[in-house]
Amino acid sequence: MTITTQVFVGRGPEIAAITAETDLARTGRPRLVLVEGPPGIGKSALVRRALDGAAGFRVLRAGGDETEKAIAYGVASQLTDTPFPTEAGAAAVGTALLGALGATGEHGEHAPVAVVVDDAQWADSTSLQALTFALRRLRTGRVLTVVVVPEAADLPEGPRRLFTREASLRIRPAGLTTDELGELGALLGHGRLDASALARLRSHTGGNPLYATAVLRQTPPDVLADPDADLPAPDAYARAVLAALGAAGEDARRLVRAASVFGESCALRDAAWVAGLRDPMDAVEEAVARGLLTCGYAGGETRAGFPHPLVRASVRQSLGPRERSRAHWVAAALTGRGGPRPWGDDLVEARRELAETVARERSVPHRLLATALLSATEYRLGRWDEAIALGAAVLSAEEDHDQVWLTPYVHATRALPYAARGELGPARAEVEAARRHPLTVAAAWFVAHAEGWIATVAGDPEAVVAVLAPLTETNGPAELMDAEVIPWRGLLADALTALGRYDEAEAVLVAYEKAGRDQPPAGAARARGTWFAARGRTADAVASFEQALDHIGRTAMPFERAWIELTYGEFLRRTHGRNGAAARLASARSTLERLGAVPFLDRCDRELAACGRAGPVPGPVAALTPQERAVAGFVLTGMANKQIARTMGLSVKTIEYHLGHVYAKLGVNSRTALAARLRKQP
Repeated sequence: MTITTQVFVGRGPEIAAITAETDLARTGRPRLVLVEGPPGIGKSALVRRALDGAAGFRVLRAGGDETEKAIAYGVASQLTDTPFPTEAGAAAVGTALLGALGATGEHGEHAPVAVVVDDAQWADSTSLQALTFALRRLRTGRVLTVVVVPEAADLPEGPRRLFTREASLRIRPAGLTTDELGELGALLGHGRLDASALARLRSHTGGNPLYATAVLRQTPPDVLADPDADLPAPDAYARAVLAALGAAGEDARRLVRAASVFGESCALRDAAWVAGLRDPMDAVEEAVARGLLTCGYAGGETRAGFPHPLVRASVRQSLGPRERSRAHWVAAALTGRGGPRPWGDDLVEARRELAETVARERSVPHRLLATALLSATEYRLGRWDEAIALGAAVLSAEEDHDQVWLTPYVHATRALPYAARGELGPARAEVEAARRHPLTVAAAWFVAHAEGWIATVAGDPEAVVAVLAPLTETNGPAELMDAEVIPWRGLLADALTALGRYDEAEAVLVAYEKAGRDQPPAGAARARGTWFAARGRTADAVASFEQALDHIGRTAMPFERAWIELTYGEFLRRTHGRNGAAARLASARSTLERLGAVPFLDRCDRELAACGRAGPVPGPVAALTPQERAVAGFVLTGMANKQIARTMGLSVKTIEYHLGHVYAKLGVNSRTALAARLRKQP
């Protein structure tokens, strides 16, 4: 790979260290400097710049070449400007080298000498043996020897031992800093680049001067400054990477290309899904062996990555428009970044795109993924029967094709509408079915959210905390950090607030609000309103509930809107009187009844009854006043009189008074009998 640069920046400490070695060599104390580092890091340029300042030194240079590695004494001949016969022994050539270094006479009789062997990993072994022979016998002399190599481990054993053990200085240059890259950019005509552009350039190139120079020369300043633009790989680098990719097998090529659309690393399962590979292990092993991918275990899952950002850039820029578009679509759907978003605001458009994909996609894995995402979209749109049916179709097809990657996600999604309808048995069965399969970190979070939702509907805040609090102590995949992909924080904040653990709830809410893309999501604003209400901060609660309604009003999520209206209405009844609450509650009720969200509908009816706005109720319950019906409804949930009093904003004595009238009118004499009678009510 050939990329040229004529500019030099930075390296002050390294130059100073080499200069100190040259000063010691000048006094007759031989020095040996070993410079290591990856290609392009600037090893050769560093040595040249340092020796340019070594006044009075005679510099002997030689460089290894991959194509001349088999030529005996090739490097030694460069140093002495004298050819050596192939049959010459290493000792004889080493003695000749000593003579060239001026070590056979008094050191004061000769000018100091700097010997530079560049690309020593490609030097012929006979020259390295001769050089080793000479350096081992160089006890005095005004000689500085500099050996440049990517890694000392690349050298034969004898020279490696000498160069690593006897080196008086060992340098491994790091990548250029952002300030140094800014100086480099200015020298190449880019003017003053801002901090974000320089940070992107450093991340992309690792600060490698050779690569950074090439990228700066290939990239206009406005592209460097655009955080959404792709930075290129240097042409020569890309050619080398694509040659390695072209030599790989078909599955390995597909896997590497698929991984390139995710980022610097991704779950191996995700890359395999995009590539359409059922078992990616052979492919990833080949890609790793060819230096195209890395593979490791982190965060509870196997992840594939790239050994350098430029490897990914080389592969990514080689993708054709159609392949890139399709791969990006699937990757975006898997990670929640871009593409159809079942958790975004434009659900109607997401549903249209996903339905079209399901209809036209020929790849079974991709079609099943689109169907699973469509199921999640239908749930949020309030089309719960469709969501459950689409999920069933995915589960059946995955079983038919003996691939269950999506199964835990689909079970978790199906649990949500079941729970919202009050069908807790089927909801729990879905979670149990999900847990019968191996769970990736991402799948485990989806399943935990489903469990938390079931516990929320069941009115069990302790259970909500038990299942969701552990998520605050672990780092989930970055794609799950978006507040709306898995809205578990709102459930946890509500549960902590209900338990009076306000400081913990506040911490969860702050994280939830920060996770929103543009502003706190509606669920965060609703949970914040509940928190303010519990703390007695009425005005702040009103502002938060109004914010939640404003945000949800820009979406097509009917259940979430009804849930906000119900929670807001409950708050208003306790703080602003019945009339202020009734309109919100009536609006919520209409939606909840249409959706069949029975637990929430019952809760809404109790609140409306407490407002004196209950509709006609058949049977014996019709004899109860609205307040009496509300009290009776709370008894049915298992609440004690103190809890009912606190919920309704009344005294315990008033609750006891209403409950006595309920007993009398319904002909019962205990809470158990009352609950039994109410359950028989048609």
